[in-house]
Amino acid sequence: MKKTLKRNEILKKNELFHFAFKNGSHFSGKFIKVTVANYDKKLVGFTVTKHCRGAVKRNRLKRLLRELYRHHKELFGQGIIVFHAKVYEKLNYQALNEDLQQIINQMSGLGSNFINKID
Repeated sequence: MKKTLKRNEILKKNELFHFAFKNGSHFSGKFIKVTVANYDKKLVGFTVTKHCRGAVKRNRLKRLLRELYRHHKELFGQGIIVFHAKVYEKLNYQALNEDLQQIINQMSGLGSNFINKID
């Protein structure tokens, strides 16, 4: 499977973000929160809190989240997936990756249908 993020996979409509936050399941780690909701297509969105001052920092976090999803794309199934960065403390890819691994373990431990089984 190619590890690319296509334009038609990115969630952009505000009402779909609201749908995911209202009807989805939330899984939290130390730095990020993942929300998943049932939907007929696979869509992914990225948000960063405005408390993370400065557009440069927010955009860097969004780039890190996109890269994180791109590398773990095959683990997620159908539906809307929203990655939300909660804090900014000089985060790097390694810290976010460890946090996502914990969240994936939470999701698979609860029998979530949003996680694909990888042999």
